[in-house]
Amino acid sequence: MNDVLSIIDWFNVNQGFSMVLLTAVYVLATILLVRQSRRANRIAQQNLESLWKLERERSRPVERRYPVRLERDSRIPFWL
Repeated sequence: MNDVLSIIDWFNVNQGFSMVLLTAVYVLATILLVRQSRRANRIAQQNLESLWKLERERSRPVERRYPVRLERDSRIPFWL
C-alpha cells in the first residue's frame, strides 16, 4: 500500500513529465494507426482495381466462331 502511495505522490510531483509521456504514447499510437489504415486502404484499392479489371474482361463481348463449309470454286487455284 505504501508503494502505491509513493507512486501516486511521484506522479503528482512530476505531472508535467507524466503528461508529456502520455502525449508521446498517444502520438506514437496515432502514427501507427494511420500507417496501418493507409496500408489497408492501399490493399483495398488494389482489390477494387483487380475486380474492375476482371469485371471488364468478364462482360466484354464474346466473339463466337462457327465452322463454315466452303464450296470449292473451280475458277480459283487451289493454293489460294
